[in-house]
Amino acid sequence: MVFITLSDNGIETIRSNVDLADHAIRWIQTQKTVSPRKPFFAYYTPGTAHAPHQASKEWIAKFKGKFDHGFDKQRSMTYEKQKASLFKGKSHRLPWI
Repeated sequence: MVFITLSDNGIETIRSNVDLADHAIRWIQTQKTVSPRKPFFAYYTPGTAHAPHQASKEWIAKFKGKFDHGFDKQRSMTYEKQKASLFKGKSHRLPWI
């Protein structure tokens, strides 16, 4: 994912998920250096986790054709796999079916 931010001084910067991770790491290191005993909160969420169009072309290519059967079929297949490995014969059903 790449997006553009506009800083206070009007300079555009382009950031990718790698850039965001590097920036977060530097920020945490700075917090620990400036005030090592002071707690802090860092909320980091990369954008590629939210939609396929934000993933790299290489990542999308890895899964091409693997989910062409659609969401409903995939949901049922996943559930059957979970049932076989987790539920061990107990009677369960998908709540939305």
